[in-house]
Amino acid sequence: MEQWKELRDNTTGTWTVQNGVNGFLFTASNGGRLFLPAAGYRRDENLMGMGTDGIYWSSSLYVGIPDGAYDFGFTASNNFVDLYYRYQGQSIRPVRSAQ
Repeated sequence: MEQWKELRDNTTGTWTVQNGVNGFLFTASNGGRLFLPAAGYRRDENLMGMGTDGIYWSSSLYVGIPDGAYDFGFTASNNFVDLYYRYQGQSIRPVRSAQ
């Protein structure tokens, strides 16, 4: 959760299209950039919000709700850190240690 907040609070976010894919481009003051596709999310067997919404899991569980975890979500006009239930299908952004 803290990494998503850091990304949100320390970059400039812009809704854009890259290679025909809608998403959010984050640009840091050092010129580093990260593009997250608006891949949508799953509710039961339904794919929702593809091309308009991006929701990515964090590794932080929600204390007090055993099946809850934090995520980072965005649309063209908004971004947020929120709680969702872990049985709901959302994107992940794998991160590898620099070591």
